[in-house]
Amino acid sequence: MSGTPASRERGHRRRLAQVAVLATALVLPMLSTATPAAAADRPAVQPLPAHLETIRAAEATALYGAPGIRPIEQRRTALITMGDSQISGEGVGNYVPGTHQPGNWCDRSYDQAVFRTGITADERYNIACSGATPWNLIVGGPTQHNELNQGDHLAIKARNTHIKLLWVVVGANGDGTIQFGPVATDCAIRRVFFQGPCWPTYTDQWTVRTDGSRRAVEEALTDIRQTMTNAGYLNSDYELVLMSYSSPASPDVEDNPNFPGWYSGGCLLYLADAAFARNKAVPLFESALRAAAANTGTRYLDASRLFHGHEVCTDSTSVRGLYIELGVWDENAGPPVVPPELPGARHVRPVHHPVLRLRAAAGHLRRPGQHRQRCALQRSAGVQAAAQRRHRHLCGRQGV
Repeated sequence: MSGTPASRERGHRRRLAQVAVLATALVLPMLSTATPAAAADRPAVQPLPAHLETIRAAEATALYGAPGIRPIEQRRTALITMGDSQISGEGVGNYVPGTHQPGNWCDRSYDQAVFRTGITADERYNIACSGATPWNLIVGGPTQHNELNQGDHLAIKARNTHIKLLWVVVGANGDGTIQFGPVATDCAIRRVFFQGPCWPTYTDQWTVRTDGSRRAVEEALTDIRQTMTNAGYLNSDYELVLMSYSSPASPDVEDNPNFPGWYSGGCLLYLADAAFARNKAVPLFESALRAAAANTGTRYLDASRLFHGHEVCTDSTSVRGLYIELGVWDENAGPPVVPPELPGARHVRPVHHPVLRLRAAAGHLRRPGQHRQRCALQRSAGVQAAAQRRHRHLCGRQGV
């Protein structure tokens, strides 16, 4: 990455502010168009299991001073994000206390998307957790670390607030899915130890993996809908949005006039593997997630091209590549690339996570009249002619 850390951070935040302004302009019209439903139209609120009801009553008391479930029109409004590290805020820093330490590696950041959108709401909840599978979003499903299952979290918050927007990013983790973590780890290890590209191992099986992700995501989205119905919501009371994953790596990094170097930049993938990721793996995965959204009647945001020209080691990167976090080591924190015996290495992870841009992409979630949208940003200086750099944002319509 070119420039000093301070200048890069200022650049990230300037771009974040620009996208956040756009987000507000695009989202607010949709928030005001819903027609209020009569109380009699809504399904009855179903009781929670005793242990969840105890938590719900305590949260309601903290919000309103009383433990009862209020009518939906009398509740505080809320936005909520669910899913894995792509939306939890991993790699951003500024973590919620207790979520970036041994025993809990959810890596929830206060700089994550839901806190940056500019969308008006009384409460903002980020219940996403790094490493989450689609089944972690299902009520009563498996838990992570020392926390409630995300589906159970949602069931509680849906009864205590009026959730206006559910923003979901999931499908990359879990048996039978694309299993991003193990694949990324394998590819990074091969590059670090010069073992040859990884793409031949995965190319022929990628369609099977993406179809497994589609089925799992459909199951999660269907359960989320049922969770909201059980909490007394009509579909018109809220927006459910599934967002796809962006491609973190580019085979064009050497075109960067300020290329930081493979190791110092954290872009430890063979160029052939980066090309596989951008040109095949991410597009096939995006198509699978698009199908999952269509099959469940879910609003869809295609973010697969969001970082084109801004991948790790480009001259205007918005992605964090492989990095070493000093002072942290835990075998459950993430797939290590370098053994812990390496001096100074405590936490070495091939995360390739968006740093800031993705956290502001919510502006494209709810554009009037569109059930699917695509968001892309202009490519960076090293890989695009100057005339094409006049437009900062190229976020346009994806046909229904």
